[in-house]
Amino acid sequence: MCENDVDICKDTAFNASLCFNGATCLDGEGANFTCSCPAGFMGDFCEVDVNECCSAPCHNGAVCQDLINSYVCHCRSGWTGLHCEDDINECLPQPCIQGICIQNDPGYGYTCFCRPGFVGKNCEYNYDDCLLNPCPEALSCVDGINKVSCLSPVTDPVPLVTVVKNITRGYTSKVETPTLSPVPKADLSIDKSYIQYFGNSYLEFKGIDLGALNNITVSFQTTAAQGTLLYVDQGPVNGDFFFMKLFIQEGILQYAFCCNEEEEVKRMSTLTQVDDGAIHIVHIRQHLTPCEAELILSGYEQIKSAASNYWLGHMIQKTNNVFTGGLPQNYLPSQKAKPFYNFTGCLEVIEINRMRNFDASEAVGGSNIDQCRFFLFATEASTESVSTLTSQSAPSDTMNTTMMAAPTQAPEQPLHEPQICREGLCRNGGSCHQLQLPEGALPICHCQLHFTGTFCEKDSTVYIPSFDGTSYLELQPLAFLLLPSGDSSNHASAVKDTTLYLTVKTKSTQGTILFTQEQNLGDQFLHVFLEDGNLVAELGCGGSHVLNVASAQTINNNRWTPITVRYRLPVGKQGRSCMIEIAADNGTTQHLEELVSLSVSEGRFGPIFLGDVSSHWERHDGSSKGGKRFIGCIREFQVNSKDVDPVSKAIRGRNIKNCDPPVCQHLPCRNGGTCVSDAEDWFCECPPLYTGRLCQLSSCERSPCSHGATCIPKSPLEAVCLCPYGREGLLCDQPINISRARFSGSDEFGYTSFVAHSSIPSLSFFYEFQLKFTLANNSSAVRDNLMLFAGQKGQGNNGDDFLILGVRSGRIMHRFNLGSGIATIVSDRLNYSLNVHTVTFGRSKKIGWLKVDGQRNRAGFSPGPLVGLSVFNQLFVGGYNEYTPELLPLGSRFRDGFQGCIFDVQLRTRRDGKFQDLGKPAFGRSVGQCGVSPCLHVHCSNGGTCVDSGSSVYCQCPFGWKGALCSETMSVCDFEHNPPPLCAHGSTCIPLPNGYTCQCPLGTAGLHCQKAVSISDPFFSSNQSSWMSFPAMSVRHRTVVQLQFQPLSPDGILLYTAQHLSTRAGDFFCLSLRSGFVQLRYNLGDGTHILQSAEKVDSRGRTWHTVKAGRIGNEGFLSLDDIEVRENITKGMTTLDVTTDIFVGGVSSLTSVPPEATEAHPVSFTGGLRELIVNEQELELTDVGAVGGANIGDWDGTACGYKVCQNGGQCKATGVDSFICICPTLWTGPVCNQSVSCANHTCSPGSICAPSTAISYRCMCPLGRRGTHCDAKASTDILKLVGNSYVKYKDLRFTSRSLKHTQVSFSVRADSSDGLIMWMGKAEHEDDDYLAVGLQRGHLKIAVNLGERLSLPLTLKSVSLCCNKWYNLSLALNNTIIRVFLDGERMLLEDVDPFERYLALNYGGLLYFGGFELYKNISAVTFGMFSKGFEGSVRNVYLFGETRPVDFLKNSEGFNIYEGTV
Repeated sequence: MCENDVDICKDTAFNASLCFNGATCLDGEGANFTCSCPAGFMGDFCEVDVNECCSAPCHNGAVCQDLINSYVCHCRSGWTGLHCEDDINECLPQPCIQGICIQNDPGYGYTCFCRPGFVGKNCEYNYDDCLLNPCPEALSCVDGINKVSCLSPVTDPVPLVTVVKNITRGYTSKVETPTLSPVPKADLSIDKSYIQYFGNSYLEFKGIDLGALNNITVSFQTTAAQGTLLYVDQGPVNGDFFFMKLFIQEGILQYAFCCNEEEEVKRMSTLTQVDDGAIHIVHIRQHLTPCEAELILSGYEQIKSAASNYWLGHMIQKTNNVFTGGLPQNYLPSQKAKPFYNFTGCLEVIEINRMRNFDASEAVGGSNIDQCRFFLFATEASTESVSTLTSQSAPSDTMNTTMMAAPTQAPEQPLHEPQICREGLCRNGGSCHQLQLPEGALPICHCQLHFTGTFCEKDSTVYIPSFDGTSYLELQPLAFLLLPSGDSSNHASAVKDTTLYLTVKTKSTQGTILFTQEQNLGDQFLHVFLEDGNLVAELGCGGSHVLNVASAQTINNNRWTPITVRYRLPVGKQGRSCMIEIAADNGTTQHLEELVSLSVSEGRFGPIFLGDVSSHWERHDGSSKGGKRFIGCIREFQVNSKDVDPVSKAIRGRNIKNCDPPVCQHLPCRNGGTCVSDAEDWFCECPPLYTGRLCQLSSCERSPCSHGATCIPKSPLEAVCLCPYGREGLLCDQPINISRARFSGSDEFGYTSFVAHSSIPSLSFFYEFQLKFTLANNSSAVRDNLMLFAGQKGQGNNGDDFLILGVRSGRIMHRFNLGSGIATIVSDRLNYSLNVHTVTFGRSKKIGWLKVDGQRNRAGFSPGPLVGLSVFNQLFVGGYNEYTPELLPLGSRFRDGFQGCIFDVQLRTRRDGKFQDLGKPAFGRSVGQCGVSPCLHVHCSNGGTCVDSGSSVYCQCPFGWKGALCSETMSVCDFEHNPPPLCAHGSTCIPLPNGYTCQCPLGTAGLHCQKAVSISDPFFSSNQSSWMSFPAMSVRHRTVVQLQFQPLSPDGILLYTAQHLSTRAGDFFCLSLRSGFVQLRYNLGDGTHILQSAEKVDSRGRTWHTVKAGRIGNEGFLSLDDIEVRENITKGMTTLDVTTDIFVGGVSSLTSVPPEATEAHPVSFTGGLRELIVNEQELELTDVGAVGGANIGDWDGTACGYKVCQNGGQCKATGVDSFICICPTLWTGPVCNQSVSCANHTCSPGSICAPSTAISYRCMCPLGRRGTHCDAKASTDILKLVGNSYVKYKDLRFTSRSLKHTQVSFSVRADSSDGLIMWMGKAEHEDDDYLAVGLQRGHLKIAVNLGERLSLPLTLKSVSLCCNKWYNLSLALNNTIIRVFLDGERMLLEDVDPFERYLALNYGGLLYFGGFELYKNISAVTFGMFSKGFEGSVRNVYLFGETRPVDFLKNSEGFNIYEGTV
C-alpha cells in the first residue's frame, strides 16, 4: 500500500552518503532530503567550499588561500601578520653575531656589517688574518681578531717551568725539570690548547663520533726524532682492527691506519723531516667507506693512500678515547699499531670533526704536561713615549710606534743570543731599530711611505698624513714645486717673497713642522717648529745671520690651525734685506727684518721635510730646537698659493698613517654609520633606515613624536617619544612647567635625562656650586649616578679637562682634571633619613672642596703643574646628551644618570662673588616636574605597566599584547612572542589559525627555511606560492619567449610582466596554464589578446614540454611542442610598455595580477622549469641568476641542471652539491666548454681560438692583427669583412655633434647579395636610435629609427651593388628627412616622420661595420631586417662632413678583419 515513508538517508542501496564533505543527511517527505552543512560548505549537497577569500582579507599584495571554513594569507616577502598587515623587521632577533644588522627593503632580508676581523653572512667567522702571510719566515703566525701574533717557538728541549698539571686515573711520578729564573712580564704568549709533552707525557680525551669522512688537524713542534702525536682506536674489548695513528719516526712524519680485519695496515710517509724545531700543521682526511686517507703537511706536500676496494658493512659510530702525545703505561693498543714512543715537544689538536675542545682542562686523563710558551711579537701599537734620536721627552706627548714584545728570558746557559733585528724582519724597505727597555731589547720597524703594519707588511692609502714622533715626509725642493706645469727645468721664475701656508692639528708642545736647508750644507735654511706650544720660525739668512720670530698664540689645542709663513732671502753683491713673517690661527702677523750688507750668493734649498728630518740629511748647525719629533697632522700645504698635496708630492717618508679624528677612533657610529669629526665637533652619517646621534635607531620616518622629540622604535610598528625639555606625554605634545627638575636616570634605550645650560661664566681658576637634591630611592639612585658635568666635548681621551659631581656607592663624589691628573674628593655616606640633601663643592686653582649636608668639609688637590680649567660652553645637570658614556673624558664616567630631583642650583666664579642661579636651561631631555608623574594621564590596557621616564612615558606590555597602550594582540609571528617563530633569518613568518608557516627566500628550503639549497633547475609549488623574478628587459616592440617546463598541476602562471604590479596593471604579458592548456594573454593598451594551445599538457610530471610564445607588434603566436596557433592580424596598438620584473612560475603578489591576465584566480605554477629564453637572451634559472624569489626548490635535488654541462655534455651527480660532466668527443673542461682542438692553441694574446675540426683550429684576429697566429700587424685602410666580422668605432666627438644633422659616407664593395654593412647606434635595446645600411638580394636597404620605430625599412630596388665594383655611398639625415647618394647621384629622398615627433639621431657615439660583437645575433639586434653580416670591403669612412677619414686603429675594436685590396 506504500504507506511507510522510508528514511532515504539510511537506504543502503546508495552505498554512500548523499551529502558531501561530512554533512548530515536529514530525511524529508518521500524521496526528499536535505543536507545540514558543516561550517565552510554550502549548496544543496554541501558540495561547494565557501571561499572565504572573496572578502579580500589579505593586505599588501598577499595571496589568499581558501581553507575549509577558514583562509590563510600568503604574504609577500617582507610582510607578516594574520592579514599581512605588518612590515617585518628581520633585524629584531639580532642575527649579526659580530656586527651590525641593517634591514633591507621588504622581501630582501637584512645585511650584516661586520666588526673588523669577522666575515660571513652573520659575521660568524673570524677571518684568518694569517692568510696574508704577514710574519717573517722565521716566525709562525697565530690568528687573532683583526690582528695576528708572530711566534718564534722555544726550541730548547728543556721545559721552561716545572710541571703544573698531572691528570691521571692512577698515579704517575712527576719528572723533575730544571727551574728557570722568573719570566719577565708580558714576554710570553701562553696558549692553553698548545700543550708541552716531555717524553713520558700524554693526555686522554673522550671519544669522537665518526662519519664516512673524518677530518683531523694537528699543529706540533719538536726536535725529537720519535714520538706519537695522536692515537685513537675502539678499545681492546671491541676488536683489534680499527685504529688511526699519527707519529714521527726517525724525524719523518708518518700516518698509519686500519679500518677492518680484511685489509692490512696502511702506512703513509711524508718524506719530510719535521724534527727541525719549526711549527708544522698537518691535516688528515680519513675515509671509512672505502678505507682511504689523504694527508696534507702545510707548506710541503700532499699524499694519498692506496685505493681500497673494501667497504664496511656497518659504519663504526664512535671511537674509544683519544690519546695525544703518547699512551699511559697500562693501556693496550692495537697490536698492528705498535711500536709507540711518547712525544717530546709542543702539540695542539686544532680540530677533529669540527670539535675543538682539546685543551688540558677538557682532558679526562693525563700526566706530566705543561703549557707551551712562545716569544711573542705583538701587533698592537704601543703608546709609550719613545725617542731614539733625542735625550729629552715631554710627558704630555705620545708616540704611536709599532713595537714587538721582548723575547723570553733565556735559560742559564743559552745556546746563542738571539739577534733582535734579523735580516728581512721589516718588509717593503722598512728599517729595523732596537729599542732598549729594562726587560731587554725590542725590535721596531720604521715603515716607508705607503706601508704600515708591525712589519711594514700592509699597503696604506693616506689621505691626511699623521706624524707619530718618528714620522717624516720628504718633498721636492721649493724651486721644483714653484715650476709652472709642464716645465721640466730646474729654475723657478723669480719671486721676491715666498709664502708658505699649512693647516696643522697637534697636541704637541715641541716638534719640527717644516724644515728646508740650502744644498751642500749652506748657511741658508728655514725651520718652522713648536716651542712650548708656540709656533716659531727661524730663517738662516747666510753666514751667522739668523732671524727668529714666534707667534703670539699657542696652537697645541688639537684643532685645525692655519699657519702662514712668508720669507725673503738677501741675494746680491751689495746685500739686501732678510725678512721672516709668521701668523697662526688668523692672528696678528709677527714680522722681523734685517739688512744684510754682506755679499750673499743665491743658494738653492734642498728637499722640504715635514714632521721631522730624514736621517740622511744633516740639519743646519745641529740645532736641537724643535728637535723633539712632531706629533699631529698636516692637512693643507701651499707654496705661493699653489696647492701641494703632501702625500702625492712626497719623494719618500717614514711611519706615515692616516689622521684619525679623536672621537671617531672610538668608532661610535653604529649600523654602518660613518663618523665625521674634528676636534670641535663630530657626527654620524647614517645609512638608509637608520637615524639617531649614533645611527643606533631604526628609521622613524613616520614618527608621531612632536616638538622635536627623539623617536625610538620600540618594535617594527611602535615608537617611544623621548620628550624635549618643557614637554611631556606619549607624543610629547603636552607642555609642562618645571620649577624643580626631576631626572629618571638612564632609560631602557640607553638615554639619560638631563638639562643643559649654555651661558655659563668661565670656571677656569675658581668655581663654587651649591645645590639641593632628593633621591628617587636608596638603591639604584645612589649606585653610580652622574649629577653635574662640564668638560671637553665627547672626546673620550685621557687628560681632557672636566669637572663632575656624582653619587657612587652612597657617597657624593667631586672630581676635576686640569689636564695633568685627576683630583677626587669623596664625602661620607649619605644619611637616607634626610629627605632633602644639600651639597656645596668648588675649586680654587689646584685645590678642591666638597661639603654634603652636615658632614665636615673635605678637600683634595690636583696633581701636576697646571692650575687652570679649560673654557666650557655647556654645563649638564642630571645626565649628559651623549649616547655612549665612553665618549666622556676618562675619570668622569658614571654608569647612570641621576634618579631624583635637583634644584636650587647656584654658582659663583669668584671667592668674593655672589651665588647666582643658572637660569633657564638651553635644552634637555626627559625631564619632569618633581612630585608629578606623567603616568597619571596614561592608562595602559590589559595589565600593561606605565613606565615613567621623567617627562617621557610609555606602556610596557605583558606577553600577548602590544601597541602604544597594550591594546593590540600579539601575533604568533612577532619576535616578541614566546616562543618566538623559528623561521630562519630572512624568511617570512606567516600566521595560521593553528600556528604559522615560513616562506623561504631564494636559496633556502626546509620547514623553517633553515637549509641552504643550490638551484640548478627550479621546482615551483602553487601550495607554497612559489615565484622567481628577473630584471626587466626591453620587450616593447617584440616579445618572444621560449620555455621548457614539466607540470604537476594543470593550472599556474609560467611567466608574467606588467606596466604596474597591481590589479590596474596597464599593459601586461602573461603566459600560464589553465585546465591543462597553455594560454597567452597580453594587453597593449587596447584590450586583451588571448591565444590558447590546441593540445593539453601532461600534468603528471612525465613530459618536458616546450612552448614558444609571444607577439611582434600586435600579432601574437603560441606554439606548444611545435604545434602553432596564431592570431589574426588586427589593427591597433603595437607596443608593450612594462616596468616590473619578469616573474617566473608565479608572482610575488598574486593579488596584484589583473583578472584579465588569467582565466581563473591566479595561482603559482607547480612543476619544474629548465630553460627560459626571452628575446634570444637566456635567463639563468638558478638562485644566483634570479634577483628574487620565494619557496623555490631544486627539481631533482642534485647539482645537475639542464645546461650545467655545455655542448651536449652529460651531467652525472656525484653528491648533493657536486657533479661531473661526461663530455662529447670534441669538448673538454669541467663543464665541457673548452674545445679539444683549442686546448693548447698558439693564438696570440687578444685573439680567439675557433675550432675547425677535432684536431685543428684557426685564430680569429682582433682589429689591426693578421697571420695564422695573429702575430703580424694589419692595415685598416681597407676593411675586408667576411660575414662573421665586425668593427665597432667609438666617436669621441659625439657630445659635440649636431644630432639633428647626421652625415656619413664611405666606399663599399660587395662580395655577396645580403648582409648588414653599417649600423649607426648603440645596438643594445630595441628602442635605441639607429641608422642602418645593408643589402637585401643585392638591393640597398636603409632603416632609420629616431624613436618609436615609426618608419619602415626602405629598400631601393632600383639600386644594385654588384660586379665586385667599388661604390661611393653617402647618407645625410636632417631632422626627419633622409637623403641617399650613390656615386654622387641621389637615390633616395624621404621624410621618415612627417609629423616630426622625433628629430635627432641619438646614436650614442657608436658605429658598427659588417656586424656586431660575436655573441650578438644580427637578426635579433636588427629585428629581422638583416639576417647575416656583410661580406665585402669598406674604406674611406667620413663622419659629419669631416675632411679626414676615420682612423680605425684608434678608438675601435673588432675581429676577423682582413686587409682589403683596391
